[in-house]
Amino acid sequence: TLEMDNHSDDGVSANCKITILQSLLLKKGKLKTADTITVLNDAGDAIGYYSRASYVVGNLQRKIKSRTDERYFFPVGQEGRTSYFPASVDVFSMEGTKFITAAFRPLERYIQSHLNTRDSEMNYDYIAPEGMWTISPDREPAGGWFDLRLWISGMSGLQDNLFAILKRPAGAAPREWTASFGEMSPFGGEGRELADGYALKKYCTSFSEYAIGGTGRGIPIELLNFNATLGNGVVSLQWSTASETNNAFFTVEKSNGADFMEVAKISGSGNSSVEKNYTAVDDKPYTGISYYRLKQTDFDGNSKYSEVISVNNISAKTQMAFFPNPSEGVFKLKFFSPVPKVDLVIYSQQGTASFSKSFSSTAEVILSLKKELLPGIYYMQVSTGSEDFTIQKIVIE
Repeated sequence: TLEMDNHSDDGVSANCKITILQSLLLKKGKLKTADTITVLNDAGDAIGYYSRASYVVGNLQRKIKSRTDERYFFPVGQEGRTSYFPASVDVFSMEGTKFITAAFRPLERYIQSHLNTRDSEMNYDYIAPEGMWTISPDREPAGGWFDLRLWISGMSGLQDNLFAILKRPAGAAPREWTASFGEMSPFGGEGRELADGYALKKYCTSFSEYAIGGTGRGIPIELLNFNATLGNGVVSLQWSTASETNNAFFTVEKSNGADFMEVAKISGSGNSSVEKNYTAVDDKPYTGISYYRLKQTDFDGNSKYSEVISVNNISAKTQMAFFPNPSEGVFKLKFFSPVPKVDLVIYSQQGTASFSKSFSSTAEVILSLKKELLPGIYYMQVSTGSEDFTIQKIVIE
């Protein structure tokens, strides 16, 4: 066991490889390495006492357990008072990987104008400049997956729901940053707001370099408000601007936590220095939570996004619970009032229908998929005849 308890400003520097059989206890001070610190104890709690005042500067390697579920925390950062940016990897039955190495370093080979990557939600146009993570395995996993958390406290320019983890191959060009991997929580969910302290990508299957990308860093209008109100089954959206510059039009977009779709397009006022008021209506909100955002487009075609707002459209007639999720293949659908009919379709990640079944006159459905579907991630559509519910994701372990 190695215990770090050093109260000097410089901490401790090691110019050699350090191998720890049992535990690394980071009680006080930075432990800086020019090589690698390796912890051979594969228990999730083999590293303890870490904090903003005590972490590893350099490569931190941990041995992990295969074919099990475990969280591994990497208390890493750079030198400096506000340079603690740890990461954690939640391992789910990964095969073939025995060691994971993590480090946090200055952002390299990055030119802001080169960044233009998007996922199903939005376009990311900048990277938080504080640095990036390199997380690499001794061998890429042959099976299973992992959830990745990257701590963002102290990073500049980020807004709630408008940031995400980006990745690229080690040492690749700036244009190769991508957001199209793993899954994020729905808006307002875990890892989507600054108050969480971290960004989250779930169901990842390969390691790489990582950074935090953002969007919506100022739009060429002064937006006073953006509100959504539910009434009589429709959502009324209102927003106001104090000033506008080169503003061609607004697009109101909505999402149920996955892709965004257009609700309405409203012409802008071009250039204005007085208050302008706008309205739009969504006459088909989702059952449950609908998320809305404004996309503002200039006359030259450039677009920026507002923050995301939401409306909870819970039906008084029918409410539904779905659990447990994930499971090994047995799920329960429970309706809080009886429904005359239930039509259920499960889709693969590629969008093909993998399973369908109908039930009549029920308040509860036991769904056994052990023999029907292989372990993996699926999407489920439920219709009760009068209402549609979309379960964003189900996981069969």
